[in-house]
Amino acid sequence: MEMEDISSDVSIYVETEAMYLERELAALRQEVANLKLELEDVWKGEQLVEYELTSVFIHRGSTPSWGHYFFYARNLPDNPDQWFKYNDSNVSIAQKDDIFADTTGSTANPYLLVYARKGSGVVHTVNRQP
Repeated sequence: MEMEDISSDVSIYVETEAMYLERELAALRQEVANLKLELEDVWKGEQLVEYELTSVFIHRGSTPSWGHYFFYARNLPDNPDQWFKYNDSNVSIAQKDDIFADTTGSTANPYLLVYARKGSGVVHTVNRQP
């Protein structure tokens, strides 16, 4: 078998595989879009119970196994407009704008958002005065 035949065979295989993967990717994208619509429809009109964000957990680092974890928590129920930053043994007051700033391209990413039923009184933030 000549080198040209091998190159031609490999080229045909790669092109065929690329077309297959493009079709598969398009089908998966459509499935995701359909599932999003279904999920939105499940909760459509369900506004009887409100939830509020209570905490934001952050990971700063290049991989989940390497880096630093810390979190922000609202001062509930005493002062819901105040946020605390819990970073190892340090607790400080955090600015809401810093918590919700766009961190695209940063190594600090929220990985867990915690919500509680609004007005349920289930969250009593532990805090030390900064």
